[in-house]
Amino acid sequence: MPHHRRQEPAAIPRRDVPIAADEAGQTRAGVIVTSQVWTISTRRIRSEPLGIVLDVETRAAVRRGLAHHLGLDVPGMLDGAA
Repeated sequence: MPHHRRQEPAAIPRRDVPIAADEAGQTRAGVIVTSQVWTISTRRIRSEPLGIVLDVETRAAVRRGLAHHLGLDVPGMLDGAA
């Protein structure tokens, strides 16, 4: 997921998640944009992860944002996928 410099709190879209400067190897505060999911080949990954989000609330907010973006927050019975 892309990461952008932190915007003012009023400007952060509802499903985007603010991330602190000291979290997951960040040097500055930023925003995790859960609506921009990219697929890349594992062959393009040339290093170990740069950081891991350890804050439980941040991780939960990212999961909620991804679930919403991917339509996983809609019960299967409502969208006919059950």
